[in-house]
Amino acid sequence: MGLWHGGGSGVLVETAGSLAAIAHARTFKHSAVGIELSVSHLRPPHGHQVIATATAVHLGKRTTTHTVEIVDDEGRICAIGRMTCQVV
Repeated sequence: MGLWHGGGSGVLVETAGSLAAIAHARTFKHSAVGIELSVSHLRPPHGHQVIATATAVHLGKRTTTHTVEIVDDEGRICAIGRMTCQVV
């Protein structure tokens, strides 16, 4: 149908948030696993690619939280999510 499936947004939010959490956890030789995921789908993306950017909201010793924006080729925010990880 040529439509973006919302599951793709979920995968991108979880991937970007998890990678950011793991980068933080590795600074003290730990790793991180996801414990919460929330995604709001705002509009379908236009163009051929989307970019997910994770921004830290909380970087603790036991948990991290990141917001993730998914932007399309036109620079429009198509989805926004929040990913919380437990540092293990």
